[in-house]
Amino acid sequence: MKKYLFITTIIISLFLLGSCDDNELLKYEGDEQTLIGFTLKEIDLKVDTDSSTDIQIEVNVSDLSSSDRTAVIAINTQLSSALPANYTLPTTNVIIPANSYTGTFTLTGYDDDNIDFVGKNVVFDLVSIEGGEVTKAFNRTIVTIVEVCPTANQCTLTIHFDGYSEEESWDIKDSTNMIVASNSYPAGVSSTVEEVCLPDGTYTFTIYDSYGDGLYDGVTTGTYELKFGNTVFASGSGNFGSSESTTFTK
Repeated sequence: MKKYLFITTIIISLFLLGSCDDNELLKYEGDEQTLIGFTLKEIDLKVDTDSSTDIQIEVNVSDLSSSDRTAVIAINTQLSSALPANYTLPTTNVIIPANSYTGTFTLTGYDDDNIDFVGKNVVFDLVSIEGGEVTKAFNRTIVTIVEVCPTANQCTLTIHFDGYSEEESWDIKDSTNMIVASNSYPAGVSSTVEEVCLPDGTYTFTIYDSYGDGLYDGVTTGTYELKFGNTVFASGSGNFGSSESTTFTK
């Protein structure tokens, strides 16, 4: 099972002609041609590790109609970084029901090795709307599929460095000796608190010091602690030499 390190609106859309902030909603006034646009320009789709999640994405029109209308959307594959395996889009037609300003479509995001805590995006473009046109200001939305760690797997690593954080690094290996989480640091870092995603299993945490004096520089004594809730899996302080390892079962 894949594991990663994690460093820790239905809004009624109103169409306005003119300039807007990125996620400001628009209201179109007047008797001119119907306009359509996405409600939001950017959306996060958070997916638990090795799981899937659905999200409803809105488009909004500037006026009402007594009959259903169909808008057409398309995935901009040139701008999208998510792979086709990372999402499902059942249809590229979006129905705006009669007497409604809003239509929705469903996107399902899937976590796999391509998705991480930074995320990969799916870029949608509005192509057309029956009896109207697409507003240029809101003709695109970017959905970022982001892997998140389930609460049951969230562990916390806290390190208080000595005066040389650039000397420190660490990793966590699973029972097959595969590195499932790791990090290193630039100079000048005094402390760090990081989320580590660990499903149940047996692991080995190792902290390294390139100079060989652990978390003690002759003046400052540093400490580290890896825990889940109130359970401490690994901890230490001071001069542990070049490395120190602890094997634990979560």
